[in-house]
Amino acid sequence: MRLMFEASCDGATVIRPLFFEFPNDDAAHQNDFQFMWGPAILIAPVLAEGTKLVYAYLPRNATWYSLRDDFGVKAQSGFSFFSAPLDRLPPVFLRGGYIIPRQRGGQTTAATRQRPFQLVIAVENSKSFGKLIWDDGESIVENFDQHDYVELHFNFTMNDTASQLILSLVKSASSLTVPNITSASILG
Repeated sequence: MRLMFEASCDGATVIRPLFFEFPNDDAAHQNDFQFMWGPAILIAPVLAEGTKLVYAYLPRNATWYSLRDDFGVKAQSGFSFFSAPLDRLPPVFLRGGYIIPRQRGGQTTAATRQRPFQLVIAVENSKSFGKLIWDDGESIVENFDQHDYVELHFNFTMNDTASQLILSLVKSASSLTVPNITSASILG
């Protein structure tokens, strides 16, 4: 949600090649089939019919966690084979250091927007950060300075004895109600 909002504000990409996020990684520059969804989610699509394995690259200077049936399992960076059966999602990974809010899908966009959020916290170096930007989901924005939206920042830190999640309201909008955050999954 933050990703789409910021892309509409400054023209940034939503879907991008690996080298946009890892400009000093030669293997990321050579990779022409995997892609990032924003800075945090890496997708290794299945491109050939009948394929049950995908040979994919997870950039080495990051921590990666699976977002599929093996949810939360830490994946080794570098080149590896990942299972890709027809009845499951392709290999999808969350980059450490990021927090993504997610909602279960509904029959319609309006129904989905009523559902509570879950935070997925992918830890790297004992911390993570994320944002949520929430507007009415319908208005055409002509001037972002006058547009009503809510902006929340999430900061997670942990050490050997404790962990802390801080939610900061950066911008509020009295005309909007953001669904509750009902749970958090900590990966790492």
